[in-house]
Amino acid sequence: MGYDSPAGASLSITNAAFLEAVFPKLNPEEYLWCASFVTDPGQASAAQWGGYPVRAPVQDHTERNTYFCVAALSPTPTGQRHRRKETFSRLCVVVLDDAQPVAELSPTWVLETSVPNERPKLQVGYRLHEPLADLASAQRLHQALAEAGHLQADRNGNNPVRYVRLPVGSNTKYRPPHPHRLRQFNPEASVSLEVLIQALGLNRVAILGGKPSGSPTTTGTPWIKQARKLAWDAARRTLDDPTRGRHAELFRLGAYAARDGLPLDAIDFLLEEFAQHMRSTNTQGEVVPIHIAAERRTLQDGFERGRRDRSQALPHPEAPPVVTREAKSSGTARSLPPNARGSAPLDALGEVSLVNAARIPITPIRWLWSGWLAAGKVHVLAGAPGTGKTTVAMALAATLSLGGRWPDGARAPARNVMIWSGEDDPKDTLVPRLVAAGADLSRIDLITGYVDTQGSRAFDPARDTLALDEHIATLDTPPALLILDPIVSAVGGDSHKNAEVRRGLQPLVDLAMLRGCAVMGISHFSKGSAGREPVERVTGSLAFGALARVVLVTARLPESEGGGRLIARGKSNIGPDTGGFAYDLEVCDVEAGIETTRILWGQALEGSARDLLGRSELTELPEEQTATREAMDWLADYLRTGPAKAKDVQREAREAGISEKALRTARERLGVKPTKSGFSQGWRWALPREDAQDAQDARVIDQVAHPPEDGIFGDEGHLRAEDGAAHGEPSDAPNTNRAETEAPVVPSAEGDVEII
Repeated sequence: MGYDSPAGASLSITNAAFLEAVFPKLNPEEYLWCASFVTDPGQASAAQWGGYPVRAPVQDHTERNTYFCVAALSPTPTGQRHRRKETFSRLCVVVLDDAQPVAELSPTWVLETSVPNERPKLQVGYRLHEPLADLASAQRLHQALAEAGHLQADRNGNNPVRYVRLPVGSNTKYRPPHPHRLRQFNPEASVSLEVLIQALGLNRVAILGGKPSGSPTTTGTPWIKQARKLAWDAARRTLDDPTRGRHAELFRLGAYAARDGLPLDAIDFLLEEFAQHMRSTNTQGEVVPIHIAAERRTLQDGFERGRRDRSQALPHPEAPPVVTREAKSSGTARSLPPNARGSAPLDALGEVSLVNAARIPITPIRWLWSGWLAAGKVHVLAGAPGTGKTTVAMALAATLSLGGRWPDGARAPARNVMIWSGEDDPKDTLVPRLVAAGADLSRIDLITGYVDTQGSRAFDPARDTLALDEHIATLDTPPALLILDPIVSAVGGDSHKNAEVRRGLQPLVDLAMLRGCAVMGISHFSKGSAGREPVERVTGSLAFGALARVVLVTARLPESEGGGRLIARGKSNIGPDTGGFAYDLEVCDVEAGIETTRILWGQALEGSARDLLGRSELTELPEEQTATREAMDWLADYLRTGPAKAKDVQREAREAGISEKALRTARERLGVKPTKSGFSQGWRWALPREDAQDAQDARVIDQVAHPPEDGIFGDEGHLRAEDGAAHGEPSDAPNTNRAETEAPVVPSAEGDVEII
């Protein structure tokens, strides 16, 4: 049954119902792909165009550009889900852009996407009665449609995994945005591909037969089977490892073909076969045509190279020598063992892939906090236990959410923040610290778990970073800062092995770069590392510090300099790497009975991080170096800001190198009494009341921070030291409460992160 809308109106249907009608019979392993964003499509970023696997149900975003992929997709052999040519499964619909319905055919739908100059632009869709499963035929079909003017003649549309618009959405290219209008919808209408090709006046043989006139056939051409295998192997290697470079692989393909005895006539056939299997993407992830002339020259160069090698071949079973660039000047060559088909190994041939520096556009580092926090980069915040690393991170998150002032007085942009902690409870630790720091909580999301059809579980950065990246890709206002505590949880293997750490952190590096998000991972100092370079002191492999572009370190200041703590730049590959700031931890109440800590920023410090840390760590007397004395000092300092969970104290004591026996003795000598406030509450440790008060009174905060009347560094973003009250007004930046606008995350077959 078909439906026609009244003039100027739109048929009422949800995007979920539309997709269910257009893709009625998906295979179990197949999935759909969508994208939605508010930005003008001509100005949208690669991340926004990247899209995401369809969730259930698909949301109706009336104010966004909304798209779906015309093909059903299937995961790669490694289980990855993308909208790319290698994940193509079946072409289910053929969609004509800026067109009118074909006279002889009944379209499945007609969608008005805009009305420029009072001339409606229509998207006409035809559901295929039998979806097309052959990728090469689907690619040839879209190329033929573009050549005939049925698709826009640009590189973003002529491919079998292209985007087209959903019925519920808007075209934000125009002002005001033009809402999509579904003029016709006939969910039962479908057409065979051959009938559609004939009605559009296309060449059926060229599309479905796949071989132009004059192309060789298998009959009477013995080298066809070998050529097809060589071309497929070359395309597969490039798809499996895009870093190889298409030009290098084509050069290698030509050399293999010549050395296997294929004739020069095989070049066109090889290129055609390679093009059918190969993908090439632009910044929006769209498949674009291969530049035949340039690729043919590369293939010919490789063929000539292979012919030279073949003419110099040694008697079987030795392989022909491959002359390297270095060997050309000396006239020497190196022999390489043959592979299974008698050609050189994969790494024996090829060229280095280069791009001329003049063609690379230069861009500045995008600083959230100049010299300290950079968008698109990975940072590490490390320090000794008890220095308040997590509280520092919450203070930075609060400043960014509020658009307040950084410790140096610079204005922060008002941006969103996302936080995951595997150590602290959001309810009694993280959110109270954010509140104490004056954060705009509507701009802060906390990652609480991972949800799929099997249920929910704890979020695991080592397994779920790709799912987190997919979730961020769906947000119109993605986070500018992602905090992970601890960052070692992102490594699924041995955190002391360089290769495993780099492999584990690479998804975070990719997420930061693709989403323009600053990633900050929290870590600890290794035991017994005092006096070494700060980067070398980060717990685990040196790769943690090496992979991060900025490493921030925290430590206690000596009492001779006013006490308190400091934060310094231990390393920066992208800016200054010296200097720091003093700060102190203050205990405060955010609500009646809810006690927490917050940061009071102090004066700027000069010098390298190694010097600043050295001054803070060489203040103990020789007679105080016994295990018990060290444990007592550590425990008294840890608890002076207030009660703490027993399990947290014990864990951080172990990380600080304090034995269980020394900690127990220190607890007894200090008179620390474990208490339990309720049946469901854990044990907590606290100093005796008078000792805690003495420790609180003994701190000389004004030696570290001298707040003016309207607060530290102005009236926004941080806290007054005099009365401990949070203050500060939001900046002029928009403050959208995403909790009211973003759709809730629902379980799906592929799973999703759980955000609150």
